Amino acid sequence: SPVAPMSTARNGFAAAAVGDTVYVFGGEDGNRKCLSSAEAYNICTRTWSHVASMSTARLACAAAVARDGIYVVGGADGNNNKLSSAEALSLPRSGMSPFNTPSQKKLNAVERLKRIEAELSLTSVQPTILNRINYLEEQMFGESKNGTGSLNDRISNLEKEFGLD
Repeated sequence: SPVAPMSTARNGFAAAAVGDTVYVFGGEDGNRKCLSSAEAYNICTRTWSHVASMSTARLACAAAVARDGIYVVGGADGNNNKLSSAEALSLPRSGMSPFNTPSQKKLNAVERLKRIEAELSLTSVQPTILNRINYLEEQMFGESKNGTGSLNDRISNLEKEFGLD
């Protein structure tokens, strides 16, 4: 199906996708002006919106998604000087603003268990994820829920107990 045009025509930009959103960063416009602006396309609503601009205008850069956000690195400025700098745009639970943490639903099981253990001030010595879940359930509920529900559901129940969901 058709995709709406970006607010700013650009080429030589970096792009990254997270969930239902495609982000574009920098590039150059039709007048060959190097851009610092960024836009986000929501594939559900089929609309573009502006997001925080980068501090440095850059084209021919690269973008990568990592645990806590999108990193835009390298490229060149408007005078074809190569850039070694990098910028990060954090991805909060809803919307997009700098310096927030990613949704806990996107964290893997081990990271989720570490958060729960930190809330209990525990250091796990359990060798497997299943053993860690059993141990945490015993600490919180007095018994393990072993065999009842998926590992993800069991971790979610533990998170709910601490308001970490």
